[in-house]
Amino acid sequence: MRRDATPEEIKKSFRRLAHAFHPDKNADNSFASAYFRDIREAYEVLSRPVARHAYDLERSRMGMNNRELPEVSTGFLCREAQKLNRHLDHAGAHRIDEGLLFASLIYLLSEQHLALLLQPDAMDDRIVFMEAVKKAMQYLPYDMLLPLKTPLLELAAKDEISSEAIRLFFEKRRKAYRWQKTFPWLAILITLLLCALMFWYGKR
Repeated sequence: MRRDATPEEIKKSFRRLAHAFHPDKNADNSFASAYFRDIREAYEVLSRPVARHAYDLERSRMGMNNRELPEVSTGFLCREAQKLNRHLDHAGAHRIDEGLLFASLIYLLSEQHLALLLQPDAMDDRIVFMEAVKKAMQYLPYDMLLPLKTPLLELAAKDEISSEAIRLFFEKRRKAYRWQKTFPWLAILITLLLCALMFWYGKR
């Protein structure tokens, strides 16, 4: 929403979003209630002149006064996920900040964003978004992927093919992780066995 939006524009936007994400209209969307609360809290601030003035002052103090907040939509989320992948492709695996990547994926998979993506008319964007997120996740170690599994499966809950693809992705990464943990001990064991055999042959 624009920083200079009028009270009437704010009210109109609130009504549109509240209607779309009201819990009574979203029985199958487990994230709609959380998003509806956020929408209501934002309206309570922006609809009261004193509270809105305090909000504007805080944005000004943080240097954000002239920055327009983008309208978050399913298309916007797809573009952000794809932009993240372009950055990762450009940076290369050895120059990626894993902590920053993890934080970016947590942001993309927030409750508010899941509520948007689980809308009945968002199926095409939901599939594009999930594929982009899965691609970005390849750069993270397995133990950092685990908090991302549940929200991804929530997104794919109505699509059996996508759900299975996500499960297979995590299963493949789990096996690779276990092998990486096991391989050094296996190499040590083989080395010890070879040393023992060499010692035994030397004694003959």
